[in-house]
Amino acid sequence: MRKAIIKTTKTKAVVNITREVKKILDKHPAKDGLIHLFLRHTTAALTTAYIEEDLDLDLIGAYEVMVP
Repeated sequence: MRKAIIKTTKTKAVVNITREVKKILDKHPAKDGLIHLFLRHTTAALTTAYIEEDLDLDLIGAYEVMVP
């Protein structure tokens, strides 16, 4: 198991973890396989999306409307 620790300073934030995941995969290459990403915090969420800069808070706002 490999770890990437991502720390945030804001209560609500969208964080791009692509670089951290790529570093792990570069250090431990495989021809094929599966990567399992796990979040320990109950209020965190993980998604795959292309988000332009400055639109990340719009995504948080949309989630708050769907799941108040």
